[in-house]
Amino acid sequence: MTLGEYMDKFGLIDREIADEIGVARATVTRIRNGVQVPSFETMVRIYDATAGEVTPNDFILPDRAPARGRRVA
Repeated sequence: MTLGEYMDKFGLIDREIADEIGVARATVTRIRNGVQVPSFETMVRIYDATAGEVTPNDFILPDRAPARGRRVA
């Protein structure tokens, strides 16, 4: 499940996830939109905050990987 799908499922906004995982709201927006790949530490925090519904694999599988030249948080 993508972070965006998880957020939609539970009606969450970027600020709520950002506060939960300790990053800026803009960082969550970039991650959710596939513009930025989270660092491993942020992936773990997302995994914990989503009770395992969003996993590190959800960010690195080829069909969900950001395009070349996109940022890594």
